[in-house]
Order: sequence, then C-alpha cells, then structure tokens
Amino acid sequence: MSDRKKKDKKKKDKAKTEAPAPVAPTKKEATPSISRKGMLNVEQVGTDWFFEVPDSLLNKDILAVTRYTSTPSNSKNFGGEECNEQVVFFQRNQDSTILLRSRITINVAKESDDISKAINVSNEHPIIAAFKPEKHKDGMTRIKVTSFLNSDGALSISSGSKKSFTLDVTVYADNNDEQQKAMLNAFYTDQTVKVFVGKMGDGNTPAEGEVFDAVIVSISDTNDAGAVATRALSLASKGAPTLYPEA
Repeated sequence: MSDRKKKDKKKKDKAKTEAPAPVAPTKKEATPSISRKGMLNVEQVGTDWFFEVPDSLLNKDILAVTRYTSTPSNSKNFGGEECNEQVVFFQRNQDSTILLRSRITINVAKESDDISKAINVSNEHPIIAAFKPEKHKDGMTRIKVTSFLNSDGALSISSGSKKSFTLDVTVYADNNDEQQKAMLNAFYTDQTVKVFVGKMGDGNTPAEGEVFDAVIVSISDTNDAGAVATRALSLASKGAPTLYPEA
C-alpha cells in the first residue's frame, strides 16, 4: 500500500474515532393540568400532585385546617365544616430531604431561660412526612405529595371524627323486583353492612369514592308506596373509610 493511501486510511480511522458521541434528547417536563401560585405553589401532572416549597417558608409555622368539601345528606356534618387543624412547618434535613413536622406547644419557655434547652430536647416536634426533592430551582424545592395527600395522615379527618361518624340513609327498592324486596326486608338492628359514598358508574355500580363498615343502630318498618318501597336506616361507622377503588 502506498504512503498516500496509508495516510488517507489513518485520516478516516481518526475521523471515526473522534466522531462526537450522540446526545440524548432532553426530557420535556409534562404540562401541569392544574397550576396554582400561592404560599405553596401547587401543581397536578397526570394523577400526581406536587408542592413547590420556597426556601423562605422553611421553619415557618403554618396553620393547616382540614374541612369537608361536601357531605352526604343526614350525616350530621356539613360541607365547609372544620374537621381537623394542625400547626406544621417544613424543614430541610441534612440529606436535603424536606420534612413536614407537627409543631408541639405543650411545654414552652423563653429561649433566654436556663430550662429552655431541656424543654426543647424533651419535646421534639414529630415528623409527619418526609419528601425526596424532585428539584431545587430559583429558591423553590419541588416535592411529590400524591401519596401524602391520599394517606390517612395527621392532616386528614381526625380519628375522633371518624369514630363518631353517623349516617341516616333511606334504602329504596323496586316493588316489582323480588330480589330487591328481599334485600330490603333482610336488614336488622346491630347488623354490620358495607357502605359506599361516592360516584356511581355504569350499571349503577360504585365507581369512585369511599367505603366503610357500619352498624345499623335503628331501622324503620318497610314503607310501601306504589312501585317503590323504602326503609330508613341509622348507621354508625365501625372504622375509618378507605378509598374505592384502592390506589
């Protein structure tokens, strides 16, 4: 092989060796379907929810108030009624994790008092939740809060409210449907029943809502009114509601 051909081959081999590596395409962030600016920026992307926590809000007390958005008829609770409140604050941990803590104010003292340190170490503010930062930009930390919002946590309905939850319902049956009539007459006091509260789907079946077990406290006689028969039931829940369908 001539010297010229050898040089041309070396140039080609060098060009192949020095070819730039392919650049991975930049992943485009999904556009939020809901975006709200405020003390905490709130976004929904698909089925996920995110908070953007400003650095200026860290270690600042927040009064979080939970209210019913709506309630069933005759539930003895009303839409907009307060069902829980909690003083909380966000804190950045040493590993950059964002902690949500509950502020405990049972025992307090002035920072200048000698007993202040002893009180502080004996009244640690409990951690409600810990969030791994999605990103930190422009003084804002983005955290994913979907699981936290869907959980039965410290900011949800208080356990006392759930334990004392009662509900008055009227059950309807088609008088022309023997199966429905039999079901209507099968209810009895102290019976445990499964209750669904939420949206109904096709075929009049549960689609989305909450389910809980309840005991029939009292029951009326069947009232036949033409093509429809009814019975009124007073129920007391046996535990906290769970999401339907399960997440």
